Amino acid sequence: MKVLTARKMKTAGMLFLALTFLISTISAGGTVSAAEETKPLTYQQVLASQKKLSSMDKHYMAVKGNGSVSVWGARQKGEPTTPNSLKNIVGVASSRSKSFALRKDGSIAQWGTGKDLSPVTMGINPSTTKDAVAISSNRGTLLTVHRTGKVSFYHYIDDGGHVITNIPKNLSGVKDVSAGDSHALALKSNGAVVAWGKDYAGNTRVPSGLSNVVAIAAGTTVSSALRSDGTAVAWGMGLNTPSKQKIPYRDVVGIAAGFAEVFLLRSNGSLVVWQEGQAYTPTHLPKLAAIASSGEDELIGLTSDGRYMKWSQSFSHRALGGEALTSIASIAVPSYSSDYVAVRSDGTVFVKGDLGTAGLSDIPATTEGIASVSLSNHGLALTKAGNVLAWGNNSYGESTVPADLRDVVAVEAGYEYSLALKKDGSVIAWGTSRLGYTKVPSELKDVVAISAGDIALALKTDGSIVTWGGRSKPYSETLDFPKSIAITSRRGYQAALHEDGSISIWDRQNSTVTVHPKLKEGHSIVSLGGGNTEILWAVADDGTTLGFDYMTGKEVERIDGERGIVKVDTNLAVTKAGELIMLEPDKSNKSKFVFLP
Repeated sequence: MKVLTARKMKTAGMLFLALTFLISTISAGGTVSAAEETKPLTYQQVLASQKKLSSMDKHYMAVKGNGSVSVWGARQKGEPTTPNSLKNIVGVASSRSKSFALRKDGSIAQWGTGKDLSPVTMGINPSTTKDAVAISSNRGTLLTVHRTGKVSFYHYIDDGGHVITNIPKNLSGVKDVSAGDSHALALKSNGAVVAWGKDYAGNTRVPSGLSNVVAIAAGTTVSSALRSDGTAVAWGMGLNTPSKQKIPYRDVVGIAAGFAEVFLLRSNGSLVVWQEGQAYTPTHLPKLAAIASSGEDELIGLTSDGRYMKWSQSFSHRALGGEALTSIASIAVPSYSSDYVAVRSDGTVFVKGDLGTAGLSDIPATTEGIASVSLSNHGLALTKAGNVLAWGNNSYGESTVPADLRDVVAVEAGYEYSLALKKDGSVIAWGTSRLGYTKVPSELKDVVAISAGDIALALKTDGSIVTWGGRSKPYSETLDFPKSIAITSRRGYQAALHEDGSISIWDRQNSTVTVHPKLKEGHSIVSLGGGNTEILWAVADDGTTLGFDYMTGKEVERIDGERGIVKVDTNLAVTKAGELIMLEPDKSNKSKFVFLP
């Protein structure tokens, strides 16, 4: 097909429109000429296009050239009819079970499902907003920038509120905002950046002297800012020194933030991933004109020829060698860190890094020997004698172990709360009184396993699962599942392994998918391990390890049994031989990208 010049485009009329339709089912404003494709991108072009892209939990949105909206992936209530009726849209934001579209006149359209909460918890319903200039969302909260330079929030999930709704009182002069998983960034008209929310690993600690910023991106554990001169900086997990924060490019025109990585769009349309102070460039990707991320390891992009695509990182696995990492019995990884604690079979421990939180690596000394460790914003250790040690953050008493606690067989550190399972099958909780985590159901007994994540889970001897916590009002519920043999509660989702070999994965909205793992005949799944990404790991009795997308239940990773993996925590695995294996994003340039239809 011949490339049309600008002059031919003008005279071709309807023929050009027909060709555009054949090239792409969904137009982002028309294809570009060969001359235009060779021109370096500018950050002004990229930012205008980036505002028109959004993704969250496998739900993708884009504003078309005529100001209407296209959606792909997981359907929300009102789709596809609602997006088809929208006009004059200049920005979109996908937010778990709700979607938002910013109109040119400053009003905001919304659709999907949510809960009507108290005005204090809910904030300002966007249906009443008439002066919005920018929007951004995470899972359950929309942030809006008004023409006055003020920022407001709208929260629609019953989880007791969200930290990014605690907007700094004196914040003003804002022109853009970026909502991360648990923190937010505001870009002021003078080029300064303000951050607030949970600081897991330095993600809210804006580098001193940062100025002349034109774009911001808040991910899960990282933050990034783009300057007008084409340089960019990043801070947060794995980016705690100036050398790792300074990105070595001077032609960056677009940024997006994932879980622990920052995505960079260069002026030539290529993508670079910056993580822990290192860069790699995925190959075989088309030239891009804009990018957006949902704070995980997946990206949605607009290509230079007007098509839409999604890209995700695959995983590789490598052994972590060294004498210190032999005879490993168990591992623990904080929810928002790439560091870890390995417990050896002799009860000693090996600590890698500072674990992302001040004081978290300072495990108390003991002569009893450690049996297991659990980490969140604080740490818990179970000794072989059945006693519990705690350290790290203690803002809500989560590190203050009850004085009479004895005969413990398992511990779990949740965010701001702690759980302990005793030999008699009872559960003890302490820490924050907010969200009901410490209100263990009075009738709960005969428990054999516990898990502390967004909600608290307990598995009973009869195979039933009881859940509590994570909502504004105390509650408890026995889930209607088949008999279960293993559980895990993570950030964003929970999972249960059933006696029949199936796996149920569900979220706060009680959206559930059922997985039927495909294994060699005679083998079955024996344990579950959540990941810091969107992956649930399931380990079989022959060591085969499967990774499932927690939103769709689709198998996305498979590691054969030769490694002999017996358990996984986050992205670390322990083998039968006591070897520690890192399951990490594959940087061998094996790109997984598909064009959206």
